[in-house]
Amino acid sequence: MAHKPTSTFAAQRVSAIVITPLALWFLFSLALTAGNRLGETQAWLSQLHNKALFGLFVTVGVFHGRIGLHEIIEDYIHGALNELLNAAIIASAIAIACSTLVAL
Repeated sequence: MAHKPTSTFAAQRVSAIVITPLALWFLFSLALTAGNRLGETQAWLSQLHNKALFGLFVTVGVFHGRIGLHEIIEDYIHGALNELLNAAIIASAIAIACSTLVAL
């Protein structure tokens, strides 16, 4: 009998699948832009497709990281500190994703 995955487990796996090609794109792009001056790199990032992919890479990466940290905290930290750290992680994830998207 197959077990149905929890929504957290499924979200973590889906985000890992989504972030893999984005990470490969990012590493390839870093290799292509290595040695560029600041203006050239800014021009590269200002292209719509690079801007969209970078924003998606950061957003999915932050989401994936938040899920992983939440699971670690749930397993090893109990009581009020658990709730406080989870709230801090959510707030940090939102702040990082929003500041990145605004900066683009």
